[in-house]
Parts: sequence; C-alpha cells; structure tokens
Amino acid sequence: MLATPVKEILKDERNRVAGVVVRDKEGKSIKVDARAVIVATGGYANDKEMIIKYSGFDLEVNLFPAGNVNKTGDGIKMAWAVGAAPEGMGVLQLTGGSPVGQGIKQGEHLAAASSQPYLWINQEGVRFCDESIAYNFPFAGNAVSRQKGGYVFRVFDENTKRYMVEKGIDVALGIFVPAATKLVKLDAEIKEALKKGNKNVFVAHSLEELAGKMGLNPGVLKSTVDEYNKLCEKKHDDLYAKDPKFLQPVKTTKFYAFRCYPSFLGTLGGIKINHRTEVLNREDEVIPGLYAVGLDAAGMYGDSYDLIVPGSTLGFAVNSGRIAGENALRYMGK
Repeated sequence: MLATPVKEILKDERNRVAGVVVRDKEGKSIKVDARAVIVATGGYANDKEMIIKYSGFDLEVNLFPAGNVNKTGDGIKMAWAVGAAPEGMGVLQLTGGSPVGQGIKQGEHLAAASSQPYLWINQEGVRFCDESIAYNFPFAGNAVSRQKGGYVFRVFDENTKRYMVEKGIDVALGIFVPAATKLVKLDAEIKEALKKGNKNVFVAHSLEELAGKMGLNPGVLKSTVDEYNKLCEKKHDDLYAKDPKFLQPVKTTKFYAFRCYPSFLGTLGGIKINHRTEVLNREDEVIPGLYAVGLDAAGMYGDSYDLIVPGSTLGFAVNSGRIAGENALRYMGK
C-alpha cells in the first residue's frame, strides 16, 4: 500500500502486537490487524532532532547525510512507544566528508579530490593523522569529527592537482568515482564552486594568501607545510608513518584547500533485538510479534562501522529481513 504510512503500532491486552494504524492518501486513519509487525524504516539519518540529541552533530550544519532521504526514525519511535528498549543510539556510518555547499554534488571530481590521502590539517593548521586512513572511511570520519570545529582542510598544490587530472586519483570516492579516475572536470568544478560563492573552497597564489582565506595563522600553516615538504623530500613520514607514495609536497603555485565536514551513510542503531530479530523491552523480554531489522535494529556495531567487511549494512539488511520473516511466520503459526 503505497503512500500509506504507518503511524502507530498496536498491542492487545496480553502485550502482544495486534496490528498498526496507517494513514491513507486522503488522510484517513485505518486500523490494520496483524499478528506480527516488522520495523524496517531505514533509521533516522534525516531527523535533525534525533541526530543532535543522540550524536551531538547538527544535521546539515556540521554533518551531512549521503544517499539518505526521508529517514526520520518513524519505526524506531513507534517501537519505543510500545516498550522497545533503545540501543546503539548515536552510532553513525561516518565518512571523511568533502566540501559542501554551492557547486558541489556527491560523485563530482571536486569531492573526489578532497578524499585523497595527501595533506590534511585541522582548524589549528597542523596535521593530525596518517592521511591514508582515507582508504578506511569510518576511520577518516572519526578522525575528522573529533577535530576542533568538526571539520578539517585538505591542502594541495598545482602539481598535485595536475597529478590527479593526468594520472588519476589514488583513493576511490566510494562507487561514485573509482580509483585511477582522471579528474578532468576538477578545474571546472572548482571555478563553478567559487563562482557560486562556496565558502569551503579556497584557491590562492601563496600560502600566506591561502591561510588568510582559510582563517588560519599564516605562520602556523607555513610551518606545517614546510615540515610536511621535508618529509616528502626524504620520503619518510616521521610523524605518522604514512606510506611514502602518498607524500605529495605542497610547493607549486597555485595552492588549494577544501574545508571538509564529515558526512555519513546512515545511522546504525535504535531498537534492541535478539538473535531472532525479536524486539526486546528494557527488561530484555521479547515483545511478542514485533521484529526490527536493518538500520532500525541495533547490536551489529560498537561505536563505528566496520569496513573490514564492506557492505555489511546491506548484508545485515538482507539477512535480518530474512530472519525476521522466517521467525514471524513461525510465530504466527503457533
């Protein structure tokens, strides 16, 4: 039944699920009897109040959802309303992020350039990590989110830009821009972002000018860049032991910087379940007939998404749905 959202989960006098209340296209509430209900609404990635309450981020201000629309935690809230225990709230599938605002879209070459493991600095103007964590986007997302202001800068020069355009990028931007893609649109996208007044893209003819545009202390930026260039010259990262192949010096005008806020692919918790995907209350007792799956269910992750098994949220969605369906059928057959 399309365009017929569920508004409430119902229980009977024995505390078992009895159905749902839905609202049809005309706005009329309809009671639907059901012995089993499976909550599969995809989490709460687009619910500003839930995000700030449980993660501390301000949605669309210092955290940006990627590939998520209309995920407002409806199923989680309805399950809580009938006694489901919350679990894993605030756990996000964070990524290292990219510049946001005018002239930038997910999958464009500018965003791909910002994901490369070259020179990353924080709001203080200093390095803070081995930038090759770009390969493991949850690591990158965690590192970025913990910096002052919740953002970082990705800095490179004209030579590195030419490398990305002519040789191709080292790190893929997910499935959107594969590794080794030549960023032939990068110049045009940078110009377009500047033309539209994007406040997260900076271009300058000197490091001093770049620092001014970024709001950094010019002396600190120069010191950071000088130190980084020495590491590049000797092909050894004394600070973080980054793979030497990613040590790209910052020497040749023009100079570029992108301010990057973390983005995320989804929320990773909400409703406590058992191994049968049955929803549990705060006493770890099963709520008969109620199941939760996918990003509405908690328990798959600790504090971070695990990229050792890429696609695990997809795999969990498929298999938790299968497990819930099988167990709901068994339950209804009693």
